[in-house]
Amino acid sequence: MSGTVFIPMLDVPRAPAISSIALSVKVTLVPDPDHLAIFVFDGDDDEAVLEALMMADVDVTDVEVDNGKVTVFAPHTEYNNTRTALEEMGISEFDEDLIAFVPQVEAPIEGEDVEVMERFLAMLEDCDDVQNVYHNAQF
Repeated sequence: MSGTVFIPMLDVPRAPAISSIALSVKVTLVPDPDHLAIFVFDGDDDEAVLEALMMADVDVTDVEVDNGKVTVFAPHTEYNNTRTALEEMGISEFDEDLIAFVPQVEAPIEGEDVEVMERFLAMLEDCDDVQNVYHNAQF
């Protein structure tokens, strides 16, 4: 069985495969991550992109512009509608074109915990049963 692993920092110390690894994290409630379609492409007019997507009846979560790149976030169920609308706008080359989990809340880690988290992520990436790893750690 293969799949996706999302690790809210709250649950890391209790994960059975890493019982010997301990992170000093503050225990708080962690909301489920957003499951989003994400598109990144060249551009600088987020308002025009948002308007075109709304006219195409696409449910858009957010549109951002940063350093000449437009990022469109939409619910994962709107992936095809979003991509079709963007292609109809003449956008055919994407820097990113994916469906991913995006944390609602990030958990900053620092010092020794960064090294431990990096080793933990490397262990998960080496596991054949794990296809994707998402986390809310910020380091």
